[in-house]
Amino acid sequence: MKTKEFLTAVDAYLDGTATSWQRFIVDDHYDSFNHELDVLELYRDYEVKEIYDRILNNIRKRIQLLD
Repeated sequence: MKTKEFLTAVDAYLDGTATSWQRFIVDDHYDSFNHELDVLELYRDYEVKEIYDRILNNIRKRIQLLD
């Protein structure tokens, strides 16, 4: 999510004119920090894990080809 989209959602939320999506964005952001989680960090961790798994699978395939 872009920062501009989030700030627009916060402004609309505070003004009482937020759409359901904007309310969800703000509520989700608040909940994640309330539980000491950063949704964006979790997403980045997932991306790193996915890249690690792909590299590991490629290494395994190359080792099997050498046998």
